[in-house]
Amino acid sequence: MKYVFGGILSLLLLATLAFYILGMWGVELPVTSADLGKAWITGLIILGAILVFLVLLPFFFGRRHSRGYDKSSDSVAQRKLD
Repeated sequence: MKYVFGGILSLLLLATLAFYILGMWGVELPVTSADLGKAWITGLIILGAILVFLVLLPFFFGRRHSRGYDKSSDSVAQRKLD
C-alpha cells in the first residue's frame, strides 16, 4: 500500500513541478492553476479514503477479535488453538 501512496503523491508533485516550470518558460498549457488545485484535492481525498478503508473498516468489521492468546501458558504468549 505504501507504493500506492508514494505513486499518487509522486504523480501530484511531478505534475505540479512540471506545470510551474513550463509556466516559467512561457509554454501555454490547457491546464490552469485552478485545475491543478482540484487535482491535489482529488488526490488527497483518494488517499484519505484509502486510509479509512484500511484502518476503520477492519477495526469495526474484522474477525480477529475472536482469536487471542492462550493465557494458561506461563511462558511466551501462544495463540489459541481453535
